[in-house]
Amino acid sequence: MYYVQADRSLRQKESVTLERLRIDIEDLKLNAVESLQGVPYLAIGKHLCGPATDMTLRCCISKQCNQHNDAPSDSTCRLIGLAIATCCHHLCQWKHYINKPYMLDLGITKDDFNAMTWLTSWAVDADHGSDLCGTGSFDLQIREHEHVESDPNTYDVKNMVKNMKAVDRAVVGLMCKDIIDVGRFMWLKEHELECELVKYVPSNISPENRLLVARQKS
Repeated sequence: MYYVQADRSLRQKESVTLERLRIDIEDLKLNAVESLQGVPYLAIGKHLCGPATDMTLRCCISKQCNQHNDAPSDSTCRLIGLAIATCCHHLCQWKHYINKPYMLDLGITKDDFNAMTWLTSWAVDADHGSDLCGTGSFDLQIREHEHVESDPNTYDVKNMVKNMKAVDRAVVGLMCKDIIDVGRFMWLKEHELECELVKYVPSNISPENRLLVARQKS
């Protein structure tokens, strides 16, 4: 696999020390990693699908591991910066999402959030020009929530979705992705980090192009 080849190449460099941790990110406590004790570190992540991004942020910005305002002891590690390329927003889960208060302040409930994550899949259609798959399952979700079969509002929503152009669906999907990422951005700011949410490649190359960058304030 690619990561094995990358490891093999890096291990040949005498100036580089590698350590692979075989653990679920949800269970990782960085203070328990001996090689990080008393060491400032950078966190870099790519393809941390859906909730893995939220788990990583929570892991890095924990009270136990981040003591920027207090003098860190030899037994604590300290985050100095991070860069995480977010992706696979359709896999995000309310129970793991890092900034529920932000969503609730926007009036977005758990059910709304779940619907929004589903809509993010519209953003990653391969050519942004073909019909996006999944309309059938969206219709099914609508039917499951219908209380009155002839409800005109429900009928309008179903027709609106069916008649949307692919480019309009993509725009909706990208907006939903941005809302999720902005919540993460705001959470980092609340933890007194300087943050940026940037695009690292044009959308026509990849719609999965958001990079969350943060660093400790100087």
